[in-house]
Amino acid sequence: LNDLDPDLMHFYQGIGKVEKCDIAKISQDWDKLKEKNGRQKPCEFLAQTMCSFGEKRETPGYSAPVCQSGGLRFHKYLPQFQKRLKLVRLHNEDWQAIVQQYDGSDTFFYLDPPYHNTSRSYKHGEDQLVRLATTLPKVKGKWLLSYNDDPDVRKAFADFHTLPVSSRFTIKAGGEYQRGKQLLIANYTIKKDSNVIP
Repeated sequence: LNDLDPDLMHFYQGIGKVEKCDIAKISQDWDKLKEKNGRQKPCEFLAQTMCSFGEKRETPGYSAPVCQSGGLRFHKYLPQFQKRLKLVRLHNEDWQAIVQQYDGSDTFFYLDPPYHNTSRSYKHGEDQLVRLATTLPKVKGKWLLSYNDDPDVRKAFADFHTLPVSSRFTIKAGGEYQRGKQLLIANYTIKKDSNVIP
C-alpha cells in the first residue's frame, strides 16, 4: 500500500494501537493540527480529515455529520481495519518506484492517481498521465487504473480495456455529494456488473 501523504501512511502504521479517537475534541485546536502536518498521530489525522471542509484537511468543518458523531462508523469497523492492515507493507514513495520493485507476472497493481486536467487540488502529487501512459504498458503483471473520464486519458490508453463508471465525490463537510464520471482502465478484460479485480 503506497501513498505520498506521510500523515496518511503514519495513520495506517499506527492504526493497530488505536482504541478510540475523540475527534471532536482533537479537532478544536485546528491550528495545532495544521502545524503537525507531516508528523501527525493517527487520531490527529482522523480528526483533521473528518472535521474538515470536504475532508480535504484544509479548513475546519465541524458541522459534518461524521465529525459530530465522533466517527461512529470508523470505530465500528476499526477492528476490521486493524486486522486487514496488520500484515500489509506500507510505503511512502513515488508510485513508479513501487511498480518497479514489485512488478512480476503474478502481481496486481491498483492505481488511483491525481485527476488529469482538472481544477481539483491535491496536497501531494501532480498530473501523472504521461508517466502512467509510458510505464504501465511495460508492466508484466496485471493493473487496474481509475481515472477521470477525459479525452486525453482515453487517447493515452486507447489500446487497453476501459469501463466508464459513475462515482460519488464529497463536496461539502455537511455531507452533500456530487456524481462524477470515471474510467476504469486495465490491461485485462473488465466488464460492467462483474468483478473487475482479476
